[in-house]
Amino acid sequence: MYSACSKLQTSRLIVIITIIIVCFYYMALPIDNSLLLFFMDLKVCSLNARGLGDMLKNREMFKWLRKKNYSIYMLQEVHCSENTISLWSAEWGYKTLFSCCTSARGVAILFNNNFNLQLQRSYSDPNGRFIICDIIADNKCVTMAVLYAPNDFDPSSFLNFFDYLNDFKCDEVIIGRDLNLVLDLNIDLKKGGLVKTHTESVKTLKDFSI
Repeated sequence: MYSACSKLQTSRLIVIITIIIVCFYYMALPIDNSLLLFFMDLKVCSLNARGLGDMLKNREMFKWLRKKNYSIYMLQEVHCSENTISLWSAEWGYKTLFSCCTSARGVAILFNNNFNLQLQRSYSDPNGRFIICDIIADNKCVTMAVLYAPNDFDPSSFLNFFDYLNDFKCDEVIIGRDLNLVLDLNIDLKKGGLVKTHTESVKTLKDFSI
């Protein structure tokens, strides 16, 4: 679907929430490892869940999120499947969107009931990599997107994501993401050496000014 001239419209305001990959072990709640954005009157939280397949962990996570009382939660690596979507949606109790692929990968957008929400349209990637939706929140049109990138070298996954993103038309765009790569080797160091990065994937992101 990607064409070389396909770029996000420069007039659109894009807000990026970059996810720091955090080891999320059983019953270890991410008290300081989520990223929070205040946008308009919305509070948007994005984090890597490191799998919610365990029933107890799932319930504890949802309980923790509800206590935060944010407006929208964008989750990566939820490890959902088609069999768990209805169960998890009922467990959350409000509007949800899922993109699942067996019990690996998977992303989700969970909406709270503390703001006026109208879901206009949505797209869920069949490979469990991203969700994009247009919403009306307090009379403002916003495109919400959550992205969980692959670990291996695959710039085509980013091109696919941005191609779908171009089909959504709200002026404001919020992206919650776990890119699984290093964007700046001068900043991100590990044990005194450079962290492995995927050059072409980084170049693709920079082409979109991300």
